Amino acid sequence: MTRLVERAAATLKFRPSLRFEGPVRTLVSAESAPDLLAVLAEGLSNASRHAEASAVEVVLEAGERIVLTVSDDGRGMDGPVAESGLANIRTRAEKRGGRLVVESAPGEGTSLAWDVPRD
Repeated sequence: MTRLVERAAATLKFRPSLRFEGPVRTLVSAESAPDLLAVLAEGLSNASRHAEASAVEVVLEAGERIVLTVSDDGRGMDGPVAESGLANIRTRAEKRGGRLVVESAPGEGTSLAWDVPRD
């Protein structure tokens, strides 16, 4: 995760913040790690390409559920958007019995929360 955040800094022109909550190393399984990394990469890519953000925050919480949140302070989404990358993230969550929650408002940024049960 740290490497993906570092790579995103080159495109965003600033380093996203990264925070871990809970025993991430012991609760994130080897089976769910590839999905988690793919979701993070897509979330950071979306922020870089679309948000025009000055800050991005990444939080990974590990407890009864694994929750990855990527939030930005960018322009937000106005109305329905094409969900190509978001559809992939949503599918990854649903295959694991979880969900994707997207919250956004024009001028107030976007937050993606990928929430799945712990393996």
